[in-house]
Amino acid sequence: MSDKEWYDDLNTGAITVAGILSVIIFVVVVLGVQAIFYSYNRFEYETKELRREPTKAVAILDGQRKDLSQYKRFQVQDKTRIAIPIEKAMELVNQDLINGK
Repeated sequence: MSDKEWYDDLNTGAITVAGILSVIIFVVVVLGVQAIFYSYNRFEYETKELRREPTKAVAILDGQRKDLSQYKRFQVQDKTRIAIPIEKAMELVNQDLINGK
């Protein structure tokens, strides 16, 4: 065998090893990119969906705060009741306690 024939021959063993290593590296890179994507996606979901204030609950609490801070008239079993603001009620209770009632 002459030198020219030896250089024309392909080294199939090295090509096979290089091909297998390339496939393994490609799969690892794809799985890594996918893991990063799903991690970022989960972070965005938690930021946008789980950490925002529930608007319905906030509206209910605002309505309750408004009810506690205003005078209000309402009917209970054919009797008219009047609700007073919570601050006024606390003052009246304190006055009753001071006066010994």
